[in-house]
Amino acid sequence: AGCTALIQAGDEDFGLAPLEANAAGRPVVAYGVSGALETVVDGVTGVLFHKPSPASLCDAMDDLESRTWDPHALRAHAASFSKDGFKRRIQEVVDDALGGRLPATRTG
Repeated sequence: AGCTALIQAGDEDFGLAPLEANAAGRPVVAYGVSGALETVVDGVTGVLFHKPSPASLCDAMDDLESRTWDPHALRAHAASFSKDGFKRRIQEVVDDALGGRLPATRTG
């Protein structure tokens, strides 16, 4: 909670570390692959960088520092991945499938 931001420069399967930072009210700079794409909303809960290079990371860090981050919004985003939120989304997918509808896509 005392950091400026979390830097997630590697590939993580789910993106749990960015959610933990958001739960502490902190934004994330994350390499935009795999799990980070599931949990980081670019420009909202953090900044994604797409090239595994120092220059790309530095550009993302500059972008992050140029923005104002709302700790309450970051915490709310992390809370949307709670156990209850997961159960709700699974139930929606099952209900859609039983109703013959395509599952809703998650946009963040």
